[in-house]
Amino acid sequence: MGITIISPTLKAIAEDFRVEDSLTQWLLSGYFIAVVFSQLVYGPLSDRYGRKAPLLTGLALYVIGGGAAGALAPSMEWLIAARVLQGLGAAAIMSIVRAIVNDSYERTEGAAAASSCWRLPHSYFPRPSHV
Repeated sequence: MGITIISPTLKAIAEDFRVEDSLTQWLLSGYFIAVVFSQLVYGPLSDRYGRKAPLLTGLALYVIGGGAAGALAPSMEWLIAARVLQGLGAAAIMSIVRAIVNDSYERTEGAAAASSCWRLPHSYFPRPSHV
């Protein structure tokens, strides 16, 4: 959900903040860079300290980043920083939920459970169709 919501609005964001379209691409790039490198950290942290604390930390970062992006962003730089913060949190959710599924299920059952976990948000928040 981290990109499906924001990618169609990049043009409107550029117009709203009066910046070039190329700067809004950092909303996606910053998010992805944060996700990629943070997954390398959350895996060992969740192995060492358990799944709960790093997962809750990631959820908190994601929510704080969302609040900062949605309600408080006075500038494009602030919005990019908030998206990076969301990426830091999203990485915990992606990697730790996968680890919890692997810990809880056998291989074939785990694939079905993981598929259900990733489909669940889309069943509550369907993508709008483009007509």
